[in-house]
Formats: sequence, C-alpha cells, structure tokens
Amino acid sequence: MSVIDLRPQSAFNYSTDSFYREKPKQSLLLGYEKIIYLFFNWPLWLCKCVLLKAKLILFKLPYDTCNMGKVTSKKNTKAHYTLYPLLEVFNVCGCMHTPPAVDLSRCVTFENSYRRSYTEIDVTQIVQDWSNDTLENNGFLLMGKDNSPYIFYASSQHRISEMRPMLRLTCKYAERFCTLQTVPCDVKISKPVQV
Repeated sequence: MSVIDLRPQSAFNYSTDSFYREKPKQSLLLGYEKIIYLFFNWPLWLCKCVLLKAKLILFKLPYDTCNMGKVTSKKNTKAHYTLYPLLEVFNVCGCMHTPPAVDLSRCVTFENSYRRSYTEIDVTQIVQDWSNDTLENNGFLLMGKDNSPYIFYASSQHRISEMRPMLRLTCKYAERFCTLQTVPCDVKISKPVQV
C-alpha cells in the first residue's frame, strides 16, 4: 500500500455576500456565508492505481492569528458543515449569476471537533468517481450549515507548508511513471579539431 499526499492547486475563500473571491491569505474561513473552494490536480499516473481511501485534511488556526477580532462560538454546540463536489468549472464571480452547481447526492456532512487541531473528511467515494471517470474533477466546495460558527484553516498560501490543505490517498499498486530514464553509456571527450 502507498500513501500519497496531494496539495491543492487552488484554495481560497468565497463569500456568498460578495461578487469576487477574497485576496489570497494564509488562512481560509469556513462558516456562515463563508465558503472554501479547493481544487486538487489529479496526476495521470494515479489512474492505474486502486484507491482504497481518500481523506481531505485541513489544519486549524487559532482565531487570534487570523486578525478577525472577536469571534463568538460555543464550544459545546455541534456545528455541521458540508462538502460537495462541483459539477462545473468554478467561477469566482458566480454569485452574480447563479450559485455553483454541486452534486447534492454526493454531499459529505462533517462536524468540527474542538478537541482536534485539524479536520479530516472522508471523500473516498467522490475521489473514486474522479478516478473512474464517472465524475469530472472540478474541485470541492465546503460550506457551513445554518449559523455554523467560523473555523479558520491554513490555506495553500500558509508560510508553513506542512499546514497547507492536503488530499491523502491510500492506494494499491501505485506506480509513479517517470518521464526520464537512466541508460548506461560511455562518454569520451575528445579534443576540439582546429581548422
């Protein structure tokens, strides 16, 4: 078995109350009216492997490092959040026209555990569908339900690279195909010919 960690090609906040995405920051904000968009580039060499498990892992940041001022959230309240695979290419100005199309049948609901420093979401079925070409990979959309309290996560711009979001894949028969090959050979360097 092989464990492969993919880092996102795109990761940013999107707000339902504005017409454009927020500027890249070191943090992502999830909660009421704050949506996170994540896109992971799917390497071609992964098509040959058998996917056993896929987990989206997001690392939390303390509230005070995100310059959000005072944030009120009850630690004992169970807050639910959802993850959807996108059905179309994501447009950052989409709320001017219509919300992005998501696959409601593949919705994954998750909770914020206040005892953990990260959030782990099982996305095995969605990623298997990407791998089998039954669903196009347009990325994930994470949303808060109702009045979910905010959660701050490290973004793909975070200064500590190990804190950036990742898609952890557990695979069988994963072989990375290299574009370069090593071939044994002898090299002789001769003196230049003078004319």
